[in-house]
This record gives sequence, structure tokens and C-alpha cells, in this order.
Amino acid sequence: MIPKSGGDYAYINEAFGPLPAFLYMWVALFVIMPTGNAVTALTFAQYILQPIWPHCDPPYSAVRLLAAVITCLLTAINCYNVKWVIRFYITCTYSSMFFISEFGGLYIENCVSYHMVISERFKS
Repeated sequence: MIPKSGGDYAYINEAFGPLPAFLYMWVALFVIMPTGNAVTALTFAQYILQPIWPHCDPPYSAVRLLAAVITCLLTAINCYNVKWVIRFYITCTYSSMFFISEFGGLYIENCVSYHMVISERFKS
């Protein structure tokens, strides 16, 4: 364990030296982090827009526009106050856990009741 701040940079700097650590941080800044954020935003936008177009895929331009708006909104909130973003992420995490458990429970309940109906039909 390395008792320094800096995350990946501290570990790479300790293991391989300052040049690889410096290069990794620039690659992470311009390639790795933006790519991950873009994929997350596009996935979020796809799932948000799917109920509006239930029988087909949403238009790609609408998905990209919503992803860009969400990214800009979160960036602006993060620049203004980091604590707001933390509260937003915590709220999203708890709400997703609630919805997953609620819909998972409903799914299990429907499966159990369906199997009970099927088993009653076979008994008679």
C-alpha cells in the first residue's frame, strides 16, 4: 500500500517511475475518462428515451442530444458544488436499488403465481 494521494498516478509512479505515470495520466485525462463518461451518458439516454419509442429504437440524434445535455448538466453542477453531485449520485443509487428490488420482487411473485396456476391445472 502506498500512503500517497493520487490514485493510479501514485502507484504507477512508484512502480515504473515518473514518465510512465505522467503519460498514463494524460492518456486517462484525454481518452479513458471521457470515453467511459460518454458510454455511460449514451446508455443512460438510451434507457430514458426507450419508453417514448416503445416499438422501435429512439432516433440516434435524440439519444446523442440527451446524453450531451446530461453530461453538460452534471459538469455544471460539479463545477458549482461537488456536494450536490454526490447527493445526486447517492439518490440515483438508492432509487435504482429500490426499483430493482421492487420490480424483482414483482417478477418473482408473478413467476411463483404462474407456476402455481400451471401446477393446479396439471393436478386436475
